[in-house]
Amino acid sequence: MSRREDNTSGKLEEFRMMIAAILISILSGFGAGYAMRAWRSRRRRVRHPLYQPYDPAMPQPGVSLARARRAF
Repeated sequence: MSRREDNTSGKLEEFRMMIAAILISILSGFGAGYAMRAWRSRRRRVRHPLYQPYDPAMPQPGVSLARARRAF
């Protein structure tokens, strides 16, 4: 094996490692962003009842008998 062939394979390996590092950093960035968005959404649902999903089994706040319509 000559020095030229050895140098070319070294550069190719260096290029592959650089591409792998870039792809891993991009994927980890997307994963961290998704996790942060899910965490904020969960926190928002807990703090603000407006963002909670509708559940008919749960009593609705603000419903009183004074606002009920009369039958006649």
